[in-house]
Amino acid sequence: MNESNRLPIHYAELEAVFARTLGNGSRALALASAVGGEGVTTLARALAERAAASGKRTLLIDLNLDHPELHHLYAVDRCDWSPDRNHGTEAVRPTSSDGLSVLSAPLHTADHWAFRDSTSLHASLVHWLQSFDCVVADTSPLTRRNRQNIPADAVCGAFRDTLLVVLAARTPESQLLEARQMLDASGARIKGAVMNDRYLPGLSSELVRETHRFDRLLPRTMAWARQWITASALLKQPI
Repeated sequence: MNESNRLPIHYAELEAVFARTLGNGSRALALASAVGGEGVTTLARALAERAAASGKRTLLIDLNLDHPELHHLYAVDRCDWSPDRNHGTEAVRPTSSDGLSVLSAPLHTADHWAFRDSTSLHASLVHWLQSFDCVVADTSPLTRRNRQNIPADAVCGAFRDTLLVVLAARTPESQLLEARQMLDASGARIKGAVMNDRYLPGLSSELVRETHRFDRLLPRTMAWARQWITASALLKQPI
């Protein structure tokens, strides 16, 4: 991930998600996905920055050891911290965005049982909420559990309010069902599913594809139609 795929906080789609979560009374929100690469970090970052922009003191936490990114994105150091050792307070760093602080992914978790225990994670959340208006957690993929990762279902169970990010046309249905079952078992409240339409074709691309069927009969007309479709902003929407 880099600045090129940063989600601007003024996007209408982001505003709709914010209005139903952190903008509607939720103080703690975990973001999760069934598999990797679905855009969880991008959305977690955008929601945290949107909350900070609205005047909320916001803490963005990287609990995604499958692919930790926040320390790169905000140019902060990673260090060793644990929920059972001062809740990582010494590792919280302010960012250049007013009101936004970041707790980067811990360096080591294999020997810290507290990262795998929802009760310990919830105790840390209670501690963080004493200093911040809201806390946003980026998690590892739910179905990718190993000794190094922090179990996403444990995090979601501790935070309760959870958004499930789904990469449309790519996420296997079987793994999505497994992820849903894991969240239900953890006691998490699924506030909604956010569809990442990165790989969905736009209406314009589908119309352009259809014009090629008539190239033999109306080549010039179809060439003109493709130019018009490509230039139309109205048609540049996912379907």
